[in-house]
Amino acid sequence: MTDSLRVLQVIPALNEGGAERTVIDVSEALVAAGHQSIVVSSGGRLIERLLSIGATSIELPVHSKNPITIYENVGRLARLIRKQNISLVHARSRAPAWSALLAARRTKRPFITTHHGTFKDAGIPKSIYNSVMARGDIVIANSDFIAQRISDKYPSAVDRTVTIPRGVDLEEFDPDAVGDERRSAFRSLPNVSDKTRLVLLPGRLTPWKGQHVFIAAAELLIRRPDFENVVFVIVGDAPDNSAYVSTLKEKVSEASLADRVKFTGHCTDMPAAYACADLVVSASTEPEAFGRIAVEAQAMKRPVIASAHGGSLETILEGETGWLCKPGDATELAHAIARAINLGPKERSDIGAKARSHVRRHFSKETMCALTLDAYQSLTSRRGQSD
Repeated sequence: MTDSLRVLQVIPALNEGGAERTVIDVSEALVAAGHQSIVVSSGGRLIERLLSIGATSIELPVHSKNPITIYENVGRLARLIRKQNISLVHARSRAPAWSALLAARRTKRPFITTHHGTFKDAGIPKSIYNSVMARGDIVIANSDFIAQRISDKYPSAVDRTVTIPRGVDLEEFDPDAVGDERRSAFRSLPNVSDKTRLVLLPGRLTPWKGQHVFIAAAELLIRRPDFENVVFVIVGDAPDNSAYVSTLKEKVSEASLADRVKFTGHCTDMPAAYACADLVVSASTEPEAFGRIAVEAQAMKRPVIASAHGGSLETILEGETGWLCKPGDATELAHAIARAINLGPKERSDIGAKARSHVRRHFSKETMCALTLDAYQSLTSRRGQSD
């Protein structure tokens, strides 16, 4: 029987996102295995869910990129590590990772990072700032794409790097688990009926997520007879006072597409959103580190189109579970959408079944959590032997 672990995960905030959902999933697995999960963040929507699974939430200003606050967080985290008798520290973002790294070194605790994103090195200071994510005793990459980026930028981290793909909760993202009431709630949009066909683009409203490409593709398709009953739905929230969102909405208005392109804002029931969709699109213009949307859509037996770069190259079986398009190319995206929306019932059913099976084999939450807990045990065992 293995010793009980007390794992401290550090993340800027606990709102919706791939890294945030991973914190919740790993916390749940830790508690289920008899360990303890302590999560430090600045708060967020997922705190209540974290507490409901038996984990501990502690709020500190770890979201701050202010150097003084980052340094002050070193002391705060070090005191917390000692008080809670933490076994290891796991950081999931750069600013809190610097505080966590120094606190772990100060308290002689093992330190793990997960590289959830793609980071641009704009000069030496930014390169140094980014490098913290490769300084873990174990460095977790959430895709082979990210593992290769780590290898290219930080050769010394290769022997410490392990790839653990993001996992999806196949019970939560199960089309058979979404009832009529939840589907109706999502469909309560103006000019959307039970017969309306939906093309869905989930994701935070920020330029690199490609909502502008999606709208341009919609504009190319929306007057076609076979798209007479199709509505394009953009799901996700945005930073306050976002100029990008204003530009998107102006474009929709100028093109007289307001009845055919909808913005839902933040969605609290993504399984229902996927269940209502005839097609799911990820139009990112920059590479996704993993590409959670494409995998969740496949788990929900939905055809998916994604940009052909980054983690999506690993998660979609071209022509079998979805399609890949040239990033930023609205015309190619429009062609792919037209092909997918006109699939026959049997083709759609076959793609859906194959997609969910693909996710079950390669991208389940259970596999991700098992591999993560194995990494924790491996690291603490090595540390114990060397002490």
